[in-house]
Amino acid sequence: TTTPTKRSFSDFLASQEAEALQRTAEKTRTGTAAETLFLDAAQGTFIEEAGASNFFAVVPAASGGLELVTPPVEAGTILPGVTRASVLALARAELGHLLTAGVAERPLALEEIEHATEVFCTGTGASISSVGSVTAPLGEDGCSAMYEMNGWGEVTKAVANKLFAIQWGDCADEHQWMREVCAPEDVALRLSGLQHVASSAAAA
Repeated sequence: TTTPTKRSFSDFLASQEAEALQRTAEKTRTGTAAETLFLDAAQGTFIEEAGASNFFAVVPAASGGLELVTPPVEAGTILPGVTRASVLALARAELGHLLTAGVAERPLALEEIEHATEVFCTGTGASISSVGSVTAPLGEDGCSAMYEMNGWGEVTKAVANKLFAIQWGDCADEHQWMREVCAPEDVALRLSGLQHVASSAAAA
């Protein structure tokens, strides 16, 4: 569950993740939400990101069909996440049959979420996480549900399954994202060397 809040550019510069964690803790403590959805500082009407993760929504396009939208990073108030970039690449390359209106990096108005068919967040910690609901403040104490979804949507599942398959080596890495950090034989050799050092130290 996410709840929108407006932030200033200075808030972002001072400590983006600290603020996100603080606001998330407040919302979780009061039982109103599990995450905070940040809006632009200028108007408070456009979504920027969710806490320390990037935000995506599948929305109906004016021309027909579904469009995957995520806020642009050019303004400098959104972190250009690695997982975000991976999702954009996979969606553009492989999900044309589901996203017939394409994939866009453009301003995403909060009111568009009322018509979204899927919403999810991406990040190093979040990976790809489906959003169950988005609520907007209503007066001092109330809130109004703008979006609700049980389970994972078709686009969310498709892009998550593809990314996870690449990460686990279950399919070809056509984007050449994966890197071999240490070959198995090197691991065994280095472990053997560490054991030798440990044995020598114990003997001394």
